[in-house]
Amino acid sequence: MDTNARNYHETRVSSFPESALTASIAIDSVNEDQVFRAEQQTGQGTLFMISKGREERGHLLVSSTLGQEGDQTFQSDYAEVYRQDNHDKVLLELPAFLFIQTTDEKLPFQHVSFTNADVYILTPQHKTGYGVEGYVFAVDKHHGDAFPLEMHRHGKTDQSLLYSLFVRLAAQPT
Repeated sequence: MDTNARNYHETRVSSFPESALTASIAIDSVNEDQVFRAEQQTGQGTLFMISKGREERGHLLVSSTLGQEGDQTFQSDYAEVYRQDNHDKVLLELPAFLFIQTTDEKLPFQHVSFTNADVYILTPQHKTGYGVEGYVFAVDKHHGDAFPLEMHRHGKTDQSLLYSLFVRLAAQPT
């Protein structure tokens, strides 16, 4: 096998564990460098979603509840990071995280302001069949400290919030 054919084949084999979507995804490219997938300026710093190594970029071969045929897929070990005064603080780790979007543009965070803190919600999936999963972070307005928010319900603790598309759209600025 020549080098070009071998490189072509290697970029098409995922290094992440198989999932229910593995057979529905074609890997188009692999980036070994750090990639910023989300970014949001806050009053005190910047929130990022950053790949921590190899990122596989592909597309859906068939439509599903997560997206339409051709939608772009991204998979890596990601970190949610808060940067303040050139200091990075990891807020959340998302290992082998796969998400789907219609474009490769950086994702925005939804913003909700409270008296003492600003809350930011990152929604990596653009659609699902059951509601949209968001990761929620708060930034203290007085000290600038950032931290992830946990959801407590029925005795369980989750790192994400599942909310309806209606609520998500209603929260977007007009």
